[in-house]
Parts: sequence; structure tokens; C-alpha cells
Amino acid sequence: LCREKVFFSMVPRSFYHQCVESQSVDLAFCSMSAHWLNKERAVQPPGHPEPSMSSLAAIDWECFLQRRSSELCTGGRLVVVSLRKADRHGCSPLDKAWKMWDTTTDHLFSTLNELAREGVLLQSEVDSLDLPAHVRTEDEHLLPFVGKSEVTQSGLELESTNRFIVDCPVQKKYTRGEISRKGFAHATCLSMRSWSFNMILSCLGQWRSSEEKDDLMKKIYARVEKNLYENIDNIGLPYALIVLILKKSRENP
Repeated sequence: LCREKVFFSMVPRSFYHQCVESQSVDLAFCSMSAHWLNKERAVQPPGHPEPSMSSLAAIDWECFLQRRSSELCTGGRLVVVSLRKADRHGCSPLDKAWKMWDTTTDHLFSTLNELAREGVLLQSEVDSLDLPAHVRTEDEHLLPFVGKSEVTQSGLELESTNRFIVDCPVQKKYTRGEISRKGFAHATCLSMRSWSFNMILSCLGQWRSSEEKDDLMKKIYARVEKNLYENIDNIGLPYALIVLILKKSRENP
């Protein structure tokens, strides 16, 4: 790449909005974030049933793709690396990877309920935790590129896909004896902390002081790490991924 033609900027805006000027991007890259759903959603009127998580995720996925399509120049590429779940449950390596992932992350949620039972947290604080995420299947990822959808009509086309599973690197090191049991639990806790910290912090009562919140967050993750340590043989965070390379074939009509 020619450094004189590479420009950097930080845009404090949800990617469910257009973030840069139309037809201004030649190469876009999105990694491990498309499973987070749009929180700026209109509230359903009284009496209307709440849509399912999968239907909301389908709407958000099309919205995300249309916004990126507007930003891409003709001939530009968008590379999306996204978490992937199996279309049907079975005993495939994909299912095994997600079973280990779910078992590991369950220690986070069970710890919060444990601390609520002990009176460290309020149960109402734990119950208010909202994880606006949906891991799509391969079919859900590919649906906007079937037929004449709004995505394909915007000029965005699916060029290629790839699928693979990344084994948990920290678990590998532990199995080979390269890190201790404590080190494995600590590294796994840090990984979960990276995506859960702000969501848990936002659930703590507004009446709590900043110092009290800081102390509670330390207690939460110390307990998570302790629980991971005690269940070390069943934890790990493998990544089941799909990579989509998308091409902007023409300008928006």
C-alpha cells in the first residue's frame, strides 16, 4: 500500500449508521463484531409481540451490509470475519467448539447469580444484564445475497467464503504444559472481561459510587477466575468463524 494514500480516522458512531462518505472506501475490514446487534431500535408498541432474536439479527445484518455498500467505491472490497454457528445441531467439530465456548462463558453468568445470592449484588442488577448479540449460522450470513435483495440491488455481491475453527490458543499452551493452571484461568478470564466488562458495569445501580462499582467489578472477575480455575478441564474459547469477501460491483442506483 502507498502510505500517502492511506488515511486513518476514528468515527464515534454505530456501524448501523453510515460512518464515512459515500463511495470513499476501497477496502473495508470487519472482524468479530457483526454479531453485536443494534441497540438503537424502536420500542414495540403495546400489544405487539417482541420479534425473535434471529429476525432482529437478520434485519441488522442487512442494515450493516447496506451501510457498508454505500461507503464502498465501485470495485471495492469488504472482508467480514464473523462468528458462525451450525445450521443444524449435531456432533460436528463446530458443535463441539460452541459447547466448550458456552460451558466457559456460563461461569461468568453463574458467578453473577452466585454473588447475588450472597448479597454482594442485587438480583435486579443481574437480571438487567443485556447481551444484544446473535451468532448467525452460515445460511443466515448468506441470505442477503440470495435473489434480488436490497443488499444485492445496492451493488454488493458475495465473491467468496471460507470457514474454519480456531482452537483456543491458551488451552493448547496449558495442555502442552507451557502455562500453569492459574495462568490458563487468568487468561480465559481476561478474554471474557474484554467483551463483558462495560455491559456488567452498566447494570450496577446508579446509586452506587464509582469507588463501590470499581470494587464490585474486581470482586466479580476475581470470582470468575476462581470458578474457572476450579473447572479447568472443561474450559476454553475456540472460535468458529466464517470469512466473507464482498465486492461492490456497481454504484447504488
